[in-house]
Amino acid sequence: MVLKQERKKDDYNRLLNRVVELVISDGVVIRGRLIDSSKYSLTLLDGQDVVVVNKAFIILVRGGIE
Repeated sequence: MVLKQERKKDDYNRLLNRVVELVISDGVVIRGRLIDSSKYSLTLLDGQDVVVVNKAFIILVRGGIE
């Protein structure tokens, strides 16, 4: 019998349009408004810049910061 392991689903939809902080693997903290969440990345709006971060590099997400 083979058991299929499923990755825990990320619930970033509840953080859409909120200011979040992402801590990525090299220790950098990115702060911005979460505008999109896909299977592989998060998209933030930081001022007028759009930042796309691959989920594989994210260590921590702090949400709802205003």
